[in-house]
Amino acid sequence: MVMGIMEDIREIIRHTDLQDRDAIEATKIRIRQIITQKADYMRDLARMCVEAGNAMFSALQMGDIKTAGRICEIIMREANNIITKGTDLMRDIEEAKLFEEVF
Repeated sequence: MVMGIMEDIREIIRHTDLQDRDAIEATKIRIRQIITQKADYMRDLARMCVEAGNAMFSALQMGDIKTAGRICEIIMREANNIITKGTDLMRDIEEAKLFEEVF
């Protein structure tokens, strides 16, 4: 998933006409869509880590240390990705909460 500038909650809020109720409501809807998309992406990453963990465990049970090591590297890379995306999502949620409270 590639995030463009208009998928940045701060940018969307900045470009919203705060005098226009329809624009504010449209912004709220768009923000919820973006947060949901990002949460879905994180969920997919987590599922992939679980599946990779199962594959790594199977490889270890079969004595295939080399494959288990490669899978472990993949899991670590995706876990770092989850942390990065989670931090981004938390920032977006905080921005969304502030916007919802004000409007």
